[in-house]
Amino acid sequence: MSITPTPHDDAAGLVPETAGTSLLEPREVFDQQLFEREMVRVHGRSWILLGDTEDLEQPGDYITARIGLQKVIVIVGRDGSLRGFLNSCRHRASSLCDDPAGNTGRFLTCPYHQWSYRLNGELAVVPDQDRMYGPDFDRADYSLVPIRIEVGWGKLVFGCLSARTPSLRDWVADLGPRYDRMGIESTRRHPRELDQVYTMNWKVFLENANDDYHVRFVHPRPGSQIDPLGTRNLAEGWVCSSYKPYDRDLDPGPDFPHGPSFDGTGFFADFIFPSVNPLVPVPGQLVTVRNEPLTPTSTRLVTRVYTSDGDEVAAEELLDEIDRTNTEDTDMIAVLMEGLRSPFLHVGPAASWERRSAHVMDMVRAETAREIAPGEFTHSGAAR
Repeated sequence: MSITPTPHDDAAGLVPETAGTSLLEPREVFDQQLFEREMVRVHGRSWILLGDTEDLEQPGDYITARIGLQKVIVIVGRDGSLRGFLNSCRHRASSLCDDPAGNTGRFLTCPYHQWSYRLNGELAVVPDQDRMYGPDFDRADYSLVPIRIEVGWGKLVFGCLSARTPSLRDWVADLGPRYDRMGIESTRRHPRELDQVYTMNWKVFLENANDDYHVRFVHPRPGSQIDPLGTRNLAEGWVCSSYKPYDRDLDPGPDFPHGPSFDGTGFFADFIFPSVNPLVPVPGQLVTVRNEPLTPTSTRLVTRVYTSDGDEVAAEELLDEIDRTNTEDTDMIAVLMEGLRSPFLHVGPAASWERRSAHVMDMVRAETAREIAPGEFTHSGAAR
């Protein structure tokens, strides 16, 4: 069987390939089939930040989000527990709720044919059931499809489609104890958030968000108390951390970066694979930047600020600073996206301060190549 050469195959040779580089190559950016596989094998098997508990307090409260290309919903049951489901009616795949958050009352009702589900996912009502389907139709066969839900640090709601993925606590590993000490559960979300769709591939932003090398060039902040030249980074498993001290001469010590001796001594830019960048300027503050892929060339970024002291002015200033940083990053990424269209280009070597970028790209490739295991997406108690 003959294989049609790609433009990258035809253009080989003009630019030498860099041996051993792990940075994102042009051939990995615009491929629709590769993107769809990443949405299943990377996002579908990862813990994805969906929202927070502030929207989930009363029975019927819900939030909606996406895991890869799959719409999902998290809802408070009549018993007060959180449950997650695919946000897809079992009849014709219409979404049940499209607002980011709200309260659905006692039932989730599909707008298309009015199939209605209880808050525990059971199919309760099919209009004209006997006439439409006959006496043998069993509503129990068409409950909503459940997904795994876990709450991190009493605040952040994560979802996962895979039955085989480790727990959220295992996923975040050493990041967990540091966040335990940060008082995240006592913070409150600032009313304003940033929510925008950009013309960029999700991996280009992923790489940028874990790149410590570009910070002092793309984000110059004269007079900042943060010392970018004192940057230290760590990349292990599903979590990456970058630490920028307020004092460059601070001894990193054996418990770097997650030990108590580092609390409040610098700015932490963390990453939880594959899509969320938590930023911790100081204890009692948290910023989350959620990277939501939509197509190979469009990505939604949702940024939220949480504070524990109720200082709305400080929270607004912090959000403005993150907005400025996001704009600087996405403007730079627009330049990269144009350059990455070249079929001739090969990227160069990763610098030591691009260690996190290289690590997360290696992880994306490894997960994309890893076959789906038997029972990967089969959950105990899943709808039949």
